[in-house]
Amino acid sequence: MSTVDVRKVAQLARLAISDEEIIDLEKKVADIITLVDELQKVSATLPDEPVIPAHRTIMREDGGAHDEGKYTEAILGAAPSSREGRIAVAQVIKR
Repeated sequence: MSTVDVRKVAQLARLAISDEEIIDLEKKVADIITLVDELQKVSATLPDEPVIPAHRTIMREDGGAHDEGKYTEAILGAAPSSREGRIAVAQVIKR
């Protein structure tokens, strides 16, 4: 990639780059293009059958849920401030 090309790409991307950076980028862009060319030569095919992993995430039933309100008083008692059965916090968003 030439100096003109690097400047044009930088301009299109709205990047301000120095002359020293352009020289460095010329080398790096050339290496990147070489790598992309190599990757395009790689043949990648997917198997006909889906691959099933040996371990799967399985959702479990929680079971044994506690009674509603069982811990409400303890939680409200531990909070710095509460009002009308709710934890009170400072307003951070103006309506």
